[in-house]
Amino acid sequence: MIVYGKGITTKSTTALKALVVFARLTGAIMISVKGGANSLAAAQYRMDKIFQMNGHQAAFVAMADDKPSQRLIQRLEKAPFMVVMASYASQLTSMADVVLPVTTWTEQEGHYVNLDGHLQKAVRSLTPAEEIRSNE
Repeated sequence: MIVYGKGITTKSTTALKALVVFARLTGAIMISVKGGANSLAAAQYRMDKIFQMNGHQAAFVAMADDKPSQRLIQRLEKAPFMVVMASYASQLTSMADVVLPVTTWTEQEGHYVNLDGHLQKAVRSLTPAEEIRSNE
């Protein structure tokens, strides 16, 4: 098993490519710790690409219970109108025109993909307040 972090591709992809080759040669699996489970799932669905506002007049950001990166905050600073769906207050929610509060992971039931890439079942341990909605 090869565990690698998000900084491996900071300057180039050479090191990551070498790890992929090594993993294939040795039969190892690769596990990314891209900052958290939500970040990993976003990367697996190819949702972690850099974006530009490109003249758009509004941005909708679904943070749920993830934390915004400084890079994301900087890219959204010039958004004329922003809606943020989040479980926790952050610098991003303070910048938003509209904040949609959503449940935390302890208030949700369903399935998720863990850091090992395995499907897991989630059982609710807390009941959310009536005004808090699910991510769905």
